[in-house]
Amino acid sequence: MTNTMNQAKHTIIRGILRGNLALLPALALAAFLAPVQTHAAPPPGWLLAGATATADSEWPDANKKFSAAKAIDGDNATRWASKANIATLEITLAKPATADTLVMREYGEGGQFRVTQFTVEYSDGKDWKPLLNGSTIGRELRLPFKPVKINRLRLKINGTTSPSLWEVQLLDSKKPATKS
Repeated sequence: MTNTMNQAKHTIIRGILRGNLALLPALALAAFLAPVQTHAAPPPGWLLAGATATADSEWPDANKKFSAAKAIDGDNATRWASKANIATLEITLAKPATADTLVMREYGEGGQFRVTQFTVEYSDGKDWKPLLNGSTIGRELRLPFKPVKINRLRLKINGTTSPSLWEVQLLDSKKPATKS
């Protein structure tokens, strides 16, 4: 957080501690508006080092600010955005790996998240197989699953308007962190 935000947060907290409970909504708003923290290092068991990502839809931007690659770059300050309401993000791992957890972080302007349904499939190098499905993602969704060997991962998303993901992480919860 910036110094100004920190000062404001501390002022609000001091007011609450002095009995001014009317400041509680302001504290909640300050916490909501806090910037998303970026990763200094990949999380433990991160399997996407050297992976590539493609999408059937990307938000048009000359600088590729919202390209599919942004969904797997390990940086929570960048994101992939689809122009279409229904989109597919496909991730190819640098080498096949055994995974047991999928983490997704969705962009939500003003707390309004866009994904209304998703399906995740994986390929072990041959056929596509179902892995997970759900209705919403939200700020962060962590989905453990039975360990499977994955070569490629495909995420099919339906959204109310142009779905966008800060980050997709594929993890092996039994492995330590790896360098990107």
